[in-house]
Amino acid sequence: MTETDNTESVVEEFKSPIRKLFPFFKNSRDKWKEKCKAAKYQLKLLRNQLRQLKKRDADLKQEVNALKKELQHVRDKERKLIDEVERLKKNR
Repeated sequence: MTETDNTESVVEEFKSPIRKLFPFFKNSRDKWKEKCKAAKYQLKLLRNQLRQLKKRDADLKQEVNALKKELQHVRDKERKLIDEVERLKKNR
């Protein structure tokens, strides 16, 4: 079979004329491409947003850990001051 035989057999499968089928298939392809482009763009946006959120999460965890250390330091200092006040009260 040659190329033209294949084309003719494919064309015979459709009941509509080629002049109507060609624009329909072209529009269908163009819509599919546009839909795919939009999906890829949305996926890229979501990936960027996820990356930013992960970075923000890591930064916030680091900040929380620093604040926990600072809080522990302040509590230790407070405990020492309370102990010293108690010691001074006993020595009176």
